[in-house]
Amino acid sequence: MVTTMRRSPFETSRRHTGVVYRAPRKKRTPFPVLLFLGYLGMFSGIVLWWWSTSPKHVEDTTILDSKKSALTAVQPSSAAQELLKEQKIMGSIREQSKLGVRYSSKYYNIGYPGGDVPSNVGVSTDVVIRALRAVDVDLQQLIYEDRLRNPDKYPLERWSNPEPDQSVDHRRVVNLAVFLKRFSRPLPLTDWSSYRPGDIIFWRIGNGEFPDHVGVVLETTNSDNVPLVAELNSQAKKISVRTPANLWPVRGHYRFLEDPAVSSD
Repeated sequence: MVTTMRRSPFETSRRHTGVVYRAPRKKRTPFPVLLFLGYLGMFSGIVLWWWSTSPKHVEDTTILDSKKSALTAVQPSSAAQELLKEQKIMGSIREQSKLGVRYSSKYYNIGYPGGDVPSNVGVSTDVVIRALRAVDVDLQQLIYEDRLRNPDKYPLERWSNPEPDQSVDHRRVVNLAVFLKRFSRPLPLTDWSSYRPGDIIFWRIGNGEFPDHVGVVLETTNSDNVPLVAELNSQAKKISVRTPANLWPVRGHYRFLEDPAVSSD
């Protein structure tokens, strides 16, 4: 007879807990960033070397260099640029002469900047103003702005209304003379060999302190090798292109083919 042993309810139940063996974790090897970058740089260098020495690249580079050389070759020198400006100024004088510009000292309310009186009328300064606009120099704006910055440089007491006026400030001979004296290189007055086409010449016809007439030097001379000047005066009533520079006492000779760096002094 088999006797079955019963567990007493008062016995504590025991379970056998199995212990599982685990191998120690291996440390992860970090990604070789520096080595990867090194290989990448070496590969890029090989590709760049191959591309730079390829026949196609050499051909393209040669064509580009030849184009740059051609562009450099056609760039005008400073002397050529001055000659081109002189030609533009002379072209403006010829155009004014064809229009038969007549003298008129009437006040005109004109636009700003780039404003002008009717093209068939004007005074001596209008000849100069129009001529220099052919080379993108706007004396109306330059003189007006300088007058605003430096009113003490201009003889404001000469006029009943000393307030700045965009329509007329640049058309007054005295203002133009002051401005050019401040921002242009003065040249010899009676050394006729120093005169070039496009130069600006001032005369004093009357007995005043300041110049009272102005003109633009032309490319031609008279039989005495004295430069001829384009000017518009109240006596002749129309623009002249055959006035010799020594007709009246010269009080100023300037070359003004570049925009001035107007200062605030």
